[in-house]
Amino acid sequence: MNQILLRVGGVVNAMFVIFHVWLGYHIHASPGIAAGDRPLMEMLNAGGMLFILLFAVSSLCYAQEMLGTKLGRLMMLFVFLLYGSRAIEEIVISPRFSPSIFTVCALLAGLYFVLYFRTHKPAQIFKSDRIK
Repeated sequence: MNQILLRVGGVVNAMFVIFHVWLGYHIHASPGIAAGDRPLMEMLNAGGMLFILLFAVSSLCYAQEMLGTKLGRLMMLFVFLLYGSRAIEEIVISPRFSPSIFTVCALLAGLYFVLYFRTHKPAQIFKSDRIK
């Protein structure tokens, strides 16, 4: 079940990569953006897109590592933080609230939050179950 959820998250991340490629083109081609703002918008979009690409590739191609290693769990935590913060920003910072952006980001944050805790292994205090 965890692998299926992780792959769903990977597909959604891949769709966001495609969206950011499209967005980058429109940022570059838009005549209404101030000359000083365009490079900053393009750099932030490209950097964000690369992080989302890393999350997509990790979720789709390295599911075992994502689910079974500390580094994979850390990646899931950061995916949760990225989309959770984006959902909160939609409420707090955005000049115009978009229910669709909020919903997709909150759902994706929730998915990786659930995966993060489903793969949690409690620390083993004793090396064996026997009391010596």
